[in-house]
Amino acid sequence: MPKLRCRNFDDRPRAHQSPEVMPVFVQRMLRTAPGGASPHPPWRRGMLGLFLALLMLPVLAYSAPLAADVEVRVALLFNFMRFAEWPNGALGPEGAPVNVCIAPGDTEMQRAVSVLEQRSIGERPITTRQIATPREVGACHVLYLPDGLPGRLSNFTDAAQPGPILTVSNGAGFVDDGGMIGLKLAAERYQFEVNNEAVRRAGLRLPPQLLSLASRVR
Repeated sequence: MPKLRCRNFDDRPRAHQSPEVMPVFVQRMLRTAPGGASPHPPWRRGMLGLFLALLMLPVLAYSAPLAADVEVRVALLFNFMRFAEWPNGALGPEGAPVNVCIAPGDTEMQRAVSVLEQRSIGERPITTRQIATPREVGACHVLYLPDGLPGRLSNFTDAAQPGPILTVSNGAGFVDDGGMIGLKLAAERYQFEVNNEAVRRAGLRLPPQLLSLASRVR
């Protein structure tokens, strides 16, 4: 794999961000990876080790824990997108963007997720969009639902079904309430759970290597 230069998580200056906040391997995970044409390209297999390292990251060990927390969640979201496989045609024609939507309830995450527009999935650019109601999820390929979402998370997950929309949240009990990937901070490290039944119903696929890293799969 060719060597790529590590970049800061967000090239735009931010008062709360410093190089110490964003670990090197998180920066590496957010780089655009080459390839992506085959179902299991070498870069994807190699990224699994970095993904595991990210899950082991002690999020609260930095001088700016809030910044570290939200940036790790964005990095995890990006990698879930990298590993996920959509049905043929679900992402539109070749070169069409992958649309990432974020529901209200976490202003830090809403700001941070915009950095994904500097990245790509294979040959597809990424667009980010803030949505306010479940009626808007039809235009999404990926939907992030913050823990602080006003109302019920299931209102959004129900609206996403049965479309091929990857749903991710750090809300408690997300995968038991119809969501696909749930993030959980435990002992200062992130774990994730997967509702693989919901993933399959939507026509999506997560590789076994990724599922093996989950703390729980149902």
